[in-house]
Amino acid sequence: MFKLDVKEIVLAQSYAAYMMAASCFRASVCTTPQMEKRAYLIYRLAGERKQLELEERILSLLDKKIIRHLDKEFLSSKVEVRFLPEGNGIRISDGFKVLEISQDVYRDKKKKYHITVSVSYYPEKNN
Repeated sequence: MFKLDVKEIVLAQSYAAYMMAASCFRASVCTTPQMEKRAYLIYRLAGERKQLELEERILSLLDKKIIRHLDKEFLSSKVEVRFLPEGNGIRISDGFKVLEISQDVYRDKKKKYHITVSVSYYPEKNN
């Protein structure tokens, strides 16, 4: 297991979000394959313990704040998933509706890093 820096942890968590959120839909395709591969490699380097921690965080978020608010039509559609710039989240869309899971990093006064995860759902895509 490697010690990951905060940007790598964010990318690994984005991969966990990608795996878990995309599996909630009928079918998905990643439109940013290079970022997907990079995120996968960092995720694997994190080690099993860290992977489980990241997955539990995302699963909790999906269960408590996301899935129950999405309509069945969206969940039964084929979606495109793309990683956000810098790998700080994912965007899922069926062409009409958009779900975005993004992360922000901040440093407190004690110079400790914190990662916040936010979710946005747009029932109708804005053009």
